[in-house]
Amino acid sequence: MTENKRWERAQEEAYLRETLEAAGEQLARAREATDRRREEIAQARRELWENADRGITNLWNADDFEALAELNQGLAPIAELAADCMENERKIRRLELLVQSPYFAGMDFCFEEGGEAERIYIGRTALMEKRAAKIYVYDWRSPIAGVFYRFLPGEAFYDAPGGRITGSLQRKRQYEIKNGILLSYFETDINIGDEILRRQLSENASPRMKAIVETIQREQDAVIRNRDSDLLMIQGAAGSGKTSVALHRAAFLMYRGLERSLSAGSILILSPNGAFEEYISDVLPQLGEDNVATEVFEELMGSLLEGQSIQPQREFLEMALGEGSGGIRKKSIGFKTSEAFMEALDGLAAQMPLETGAQDAAGERLRRLREGYRALWTEESGLMFRLPEGISWEDIREIREYTLGNLEAEVLRFDDALALLYGYVKAWGSGINRGLRQVMVDEAQDYYPLQYAVLRLLFPCAKFTVLGDVNQALTKREDLSFYGGLQRLLGKKSASLVKLNKSFRCTREILRFSLGILSRNNGEVQSFNRSGEPVAAEAFDSREAYLDRIVGEVQEGLRRGYETVCLICKTEENCRRLHGELCLRMELRPVGEAGEGTLRGIFMLPSYMAKGLEFDAVIVCDADSANYSREWDRRILYVECTRALHRLSLFCQGEMSPLI
Repeated sequence: MTENKRWERAQEEAYLRETLEAAGEQLARAREATDRRREEIAQARRELWENADRGITNLWNADDFEALAELNQGLAPIAELAADCMENERKIRRLELLVQSPYFAGMDFCFEEGGEAERIYIGRTALMEKRAAKIYVYDWRSPIAGVFYRFLPGEAFYDAPGGRITGSLQRKRQYEIKNGILLSYFETDINIGDEILRRQLSENASPRMKAIVETIQREQDAVIRNRDSDLLMIQGAAGSGKTSVALHRAAFLMYRGLERSLSAGSILILSPNGAFEEYISDVLPQLGEDNVATEVFEELMGSLLEGQSIQPQREFLEMALGEGSGGIRKKSIGFKTSEAFMEALDGLAAQMPLETGAQDAAGERLRRLREGYRALWTEESGLMFRLPEGISWEDIREIREYTLGNLEAEVLRFDDALALLYGYVKAWGSGINRGLRQVMVDEAQDYYPLQYAVLRLLFPCAKFTVLGDVNQALTKREDLSFYGGLQRLLGKKSASLVKLNKSFRCTREILRFSLGILSRNNGEVQSFNRSGEPVAAEAFDSREAYLDRIVGEVQEGLRRGYETVCLICKTEENCRRLHGELCLRMELRPVGEAGEGTLRGIFMLPSYMAKGLEFDAVIVCDADSANYSREWDRRILYVECTRALHRLSLFCQGEMSPLI
């Protein structure tokens, strides 16, 4: 190391020590303040209950009623102390994270031409000393931090609350700091985080999603900081970081306040399933923010159609994936969730009385709505629907018989429940969640037009961030025209579509293989260029040889130190059969347990439950021509294959799928 390098290293270490000392002092003060507040709360509670012991025996007595009013007034100071204590505890959590790694980036920015450059350090959260008017670390979401993500050395600018600030970016540097120790630092003039990102991607998959502030790319940063669009749509290739970007966008919006005060309670994330909710649960806490509400659409539907037995979405997906594109289930949901059928539901909602009686109003409303919905399919006059593209009158007659048969059952089919949900909200509204300011829809390509119409009715004042990949639509065919209809369905004045075409998850070999399964030209999708092993695709004559190969591949993954190995089948039915054959030969998490706890170990999942997740190694099971032969199956295989970070295998008994 040269003398200049040693001097530079000493300077960096000195600044780190100064930063850690300041953070340590603030952490100690915050802990002391919290202890004081807790004692004050305990003392105030003791005094309140001592005063209350003097007796409140009869609320019809004027004196006792006055004592109760005084008791309520005494609770207000306690609530204020509790709120102050909670804020201090949040500050402690942020500082505890900060002292482990206070910053990950730095840049030299010159605010005036010919002036001296100022070193700006950037971390997950800010650190400043108000008394000394010194900023040690800038929050990654601050306006000036955007310069680091968006510009190469040279002229640069950022938009501050008071207007645009121009200047010159002279140097960008990234740091690796763990447990308060500076491990390394290096210049990063071209691609942010490539060296760190390549190292991270070579590691085992995390049981839960991690924050990516150290490696945010320029195009990702533009999505995160977008504040102009009422509807922001992101089309992202598998592994492009769509969900990470959405969560960091939520953190950014909380930081910036979305023009006015915006908290975690003002944001809702709609997730595809419970396993995915668990997987993303650590990201915002890693960024020092409270977690936002996450919900699965069927949970939202169940809360509004209270008292109705509804087919789980998982069961619907199982049935839909088990039939061809011309199957009655796909025809039914394709029609019932279309804009054409929406017109018939609008007419049905208009016929519903606004008042339904004081007792069990929701139950009475749903009873009348179900009667009207049945009549819609029973009466000839009710079947004068506008036909959407791809649906014939012969199809309508088939759907009619299918629907009337289903309505005889106690459990509502998923498509009928969606129709009733729209009719209910259209007729009577929901009376809930109107204060939500930002709704984020993940796996957006799997939502139907009727679902977006419901979201518009439920959250009329919210802005929307919609994230999807049309190549991963499992139950319907989609292309980029899908995004064209969302602005109309959600009723937003301004909308923008951003494409994230670089995939970071898979190795180059896995991504190339996965893209080859798709029939359309996907030249736009690029690999991060992390190399790995070739993909293995093997067919076996006997069942025993097939099962032996699966067991051997799992053992090979464990030998390599992989912590997550996932066996993926097309449907849950296939999973259950294979699980019964393998459970005595290996420790295998049963179907349905992924997401309960942490995603670590050997899993078996149906294709639709694996969406959004990632694993060190993936084994696509039953990859034969019987399971995967139709054009419809290409996207299912694509989803399954792109769950793998490092190793991908496809096995079957009999003839391998012609799509592979």
